Amino acid sequence: MDILNKIIPNAEIELTLSSSYINKLDIFEVEKGKWYLNYSDANSTKKLVLNLNNNKKFPEAVVQQLFLIELIEKYGYPQNRIKTEIQVNFGREKKRADVVVYQNDNITPFILAEIKAPHEKNSPQQLKGYLNAEGSPIGVGFNGKNISRYIRPYPKEFDTISDLPYEHEYQAAKDDANLIGKIKELIANRKWTLFELNELNKEKHFDLKAIIEELEELVLANSGVDSFDEIFKLIYAKLYDEFEAERRPKQSLFFRDYSSAKITYEQISKLFEEAKNEWSDVFELSDKIKLTPEHLEIVIGKLTEVKLYGANLRIIDEAFEYLVPAVAKGSKGQYFTPRVVIDNCVKMMNPGRKEHILDPACGSAGFLLHAMEYVWDKNNLSTYKQKSDYASKYLWGIDFEERTTKISRATMLIAGDGKTHIYKENSLEYSKWNESFKSELKKERLISGDSSKELKFDIIMSNPPFAGEIKEKAIINQYSDLLGLRYSFKMETVNIKSIITSLAEEFDVTFSDDAVEEIKEKIKEINKDEDIDLENEDDINSAISELTAIILSQISDGAIQDHILESRLRELIRYKKNNSNWEKVERHILFIERIIEILKEGGRAVIVLPQGIFNNANEKYVRRFITERARILGVVGLHGNSFKPHTGTKTSLLFIRKYAAEEIKKGVNKKNYPIFFATSKISFKDNSGNYIYAQDENGNTIFDNKGNQVYLTDLYMIADAFIEWGLKQLKKGDTTYEFLNS
Repeated sequence: MDILNKIIPNAEIELTLSSSYINKLDIFEVEKGKWYLNYSDANSTKKLVLNLNNNKKFPEAVVQQLFLIELIEKYGYPQNRIKTEIQVNFGREKKRADVVVYQNDNITPFILAEIKAPHEKNSPQQLKGYLNAEGSPIGVGFNGKNISRYIRPYPKEFDTISDLPYEHEYQAAKDDANLIGKIKELIANRKWTLFELNELNKEKHFDLKAIIEELEELVLANSGVDSFDEIFKLIYAKLYDEFEAERRPKQSLFFRDYSSAKITYEQISKLFEEAKNEWSDVFELSDKIKLTPEHLEIVIGKLTEVKLYGANLRIIDEAFEYLVPAVAKGSKGQYFTPRVVIDNCVKMMNPGRKEHILDPACGSAGFLLHAMEYVWDKNNLSTYKQKSDYASKYLWGIDFEERTTKISRATMLIAGDGKTHIYKENSLEYSKWNESFKSELKKERLISGDSSKELKFDIIMSNPPFAGEIKEKAIINQYSDLLGLRYSFKMETVNIKSIITSLAEEFDVTFSDDAVEEIKEKIKEINKDEDIDLENEDDINSAISELTAIILSQISDGAIQDHILESRLRELIRYKKNNSNWEKVERHILFIERIIEILKEGGRAVIVLPQGIFNNANEKYVRRFITERARILGVVGLHGNSFKPHTGTKTSLLFIRKYAAEEIKKGVNKKNYPIFFATSKISFKDNSGNYIYAQDENGNTIFDNKGNQVYLTDLYMIADAFIEWGLKQLKKGDTTYEFLNS
């Protein structure tokens, strides 16, 4: 395994479709530093796969041998009919096909395969060219992580097939006048049940994102339909099929490729109609599958084997994030929160078994999913009923974007939530919320009366959109509590001349001719200094002290004691309050007030916010609002690569607990208290936005107890440090951190 990982780092991850055959690889050293691989082809070829002397490696050779093993052991093809590196003619140009399985005559190609290294994408066009050149009826593109299978039913163009034919199926079809049609029929008539789907997905781990990328290249980009909409129709149809299969005789599955495009279209359309009835809040009754039967057949061939229900949520997330066009995310500042960030937020929030959780900008429902899994594990909720009862009662999400609500509902269903509280609403425009949504909130006693302004959620976890401005006055005016705090106190300069005259008469002193102008300049300087808050007693003292020094320096005859002058200036200096006139406001600013409104008293929240909220002088009013309404539990600065490749915006996590009205009345919000601060220095993404995974001392990827790769990050240590710190505060008598003790 060590040698294999030198050729293909993290081989078990990179070769997810062939991992069950890895232990059958025969890699051996011929001479010092040169490692070879025995091939299972007709000639029993030996291939150089690693030369440590010049550090050359040949990962595609490993993938090629794994494919050969599968052809022989799974599909039953005899080794003497399988050849490698066969010359293919393209007119005058000659190329090599990586693998060819011949028909019984050992001359006519039956299956032709193009093999790539795991990091290389399969090329449909290249493979189609090979098929045209050689007249092979079946073509395969394979890189160890993704497989593409094409069949050429002449004179028609290419179709995809959900699997390769077995040797016995070839023998049954070889004499048929329509070899291709017979092969398709035999594959379509195979037993296909929930058991077969589950067993296949134990053996292989399909890359849904790579499949969707290929579908877009093959079909969707040129079909005249919206890729997102059509793929989601099929995802819901497949989800419905997997759900229903549990109740069908023999657990049969109907989401599959049939013997003809017409039958496939009819069967999949029927599933979609039933899925619409099951989840009526996701699709319109008039929605139909818009792909042609021929295009749909190709898409189904790629999706059939992928198990959705109960699938690895990290893989599902990556696929769904890819589906939302960059323009739709970027223009509204909607960026999917990395799961490693969510993981640690949930850990630090430590949600309880009976706490209601809301994400008011839920996107793909990452916070809700992780909270769900966390509570399931912490409370040993193991049966479907226990799990779904919890999720359907305590997890809530809102998003104003139709596509992201479809994503979040789908991911919740995939994770095992039988009924989702995901609503397409604008969290900021609560006065226009749908009555059915408000009715659901009332059932759970999460809303008082008819007003949607204040809710009673125990926990809010959210990454509100960073970009985009709200310009609608009707919305802006609903947030006057926060926006009304953006004002400034300025020292007035209009009465300086009269102040100087008064001081001269009172203390029998003479001022220089430039005194008035010099003092005015100093006041202007103080007024422009964003770090000076003239509502703050310490800042006022500092400003008066500076002004006193300037006035004393302008006395040409006589003297005033500085402490007496400071006392008089406090009486004489006037201040002017300058209120802000709001024409527009960034969306995430309003979300801060909204999140605090929808928390119950004593409830807690974690919010992903741009760094500027915490240190920009012109956003001091936001910090003032937060500290008046909530206690800050902690602030964690995220690494600058965290949201790449979408944005390089520096972000931080804000953890708060909402004050009760009685606490504010008693002035608890004015008292000092300790705050947990941390900054993440180890990035789980590189500069291009690719994830970085932790490795052991041998260079092998580390997996968690659920089989997921562990990210390279210090966020886990930060979360542990916060919990340890919070429990220490609790020991000292600070009951704010009682939630960490459950």
